Amino acid sequence: MAFVGWILFIVAMSQLSHCYNEWGIFMNIIYGLIVSVFGAAVLFAVVFAAVFGLIVTAISQASDFPSIGLVLAAIAVLVVSAVVIGLVTALFYKRDFDKISQKSGVGSFDTAGLLILIGAIVPFVAGVGWIFAAVGFNALDRP
Repeated sequence: MAFVGWILFIVAMSQLSHCYNEWGIFMNIIYGLIVSVFGAAVLFAVVFAAVFGLIVTAISQASDFPSIGLVLAAIAVLVVSAVVIGLVTALFYKRDFDKISQKSGVGSFDTAGLLILIGAIVPFVAGVGWIFAAVGFNALDRP
């Protein structure tokens, strides 16, 4: 269901970019999508390689697993990396919503972009930002 929602969102952004004659609206969404998908794939590959390497090392050398400090440091690096990927993606979305707000005159898009950016750090805030985006989409003039 989420995949269908993202496809519909991308189509809506494409239509808005054509309607307002602003190609940047569509491109910011595409850039954000590329950053999030590529970043998630890289993080998954790193985690898979690290876990696989630990298992092979532990089996081949019959040694103990690494110390808890090393595991916590690895988790911290992964969390920080995920937050950075989320921030970059959210910056693209904020730029996009700011352009839509400027072109349409609907102020809730500005709020949505800011809340989605804050939501990269505090996740539940992003949900509120998407609600503001929905209100903004509903307030747009229909042809």
